Amino acid sequence: MRGRRATCTSIPIYMRILVTLSYYASGSYQENLGTAAFHTMSQASVSYAIEEVTAALNHPQVLTRFIRFPSTHAERGAKIERNSHLGLPGVLGLIDGTIVRITHPPRPHQHYYSRKHSPALNVMIVCDVDLNILNVNARFPGSAHDSWVYRCSPLDEVMQAAFQEDQCWLLGDSG
Repeated sequence: MRGRRATCTSIPIYMRILVTLSYYASGSYQENLGTAAFHTMSQASVSYAIEEVTAALNHPQVLTRFIRFPSTHAERGAKIERNSHLGLPGVLGLIDGTIVRITHPPRPHQHYYSRKHSPALNVMIVCDVDLNILNVNARFPGSAHDSWVYRCSPLDEVMQAAFQEDQCWLLGDSG
């Protein structure tokens, strides 16, 4: 089927989204999802659904609409005020890093090996107390330490400016 892209348009969109979310949540191989008892999708259809939904989620119009760090004084003020009412005064958001396993890259990949001894990306995520994602950075290999990922991301400069203007910070663990 080279050169032509197959689709699974006969499968309802809600089913394609749910199967993709299940894949994201479990990290299971597509084949396992394709033979799962809760749906009747083949492995190939699951693969196409994951590709389709992932492409839609990564579309710039979706990303900029739903993943957006508060950049103005007013936007930050609203987040800080909400957090203050919940007992987190001065907190703009919550930050954490996680290791996301990946398949072996085609080129030499020793720097992708994480502390868990598998190829991975070190992903930094910032969210608000309502679990709305404000920022995601998945550009660093698994060998990178969380604090280094933060210091090398554009978010570091943005937060320095936010702290100067609003005396706010991100709440996270020691990493």
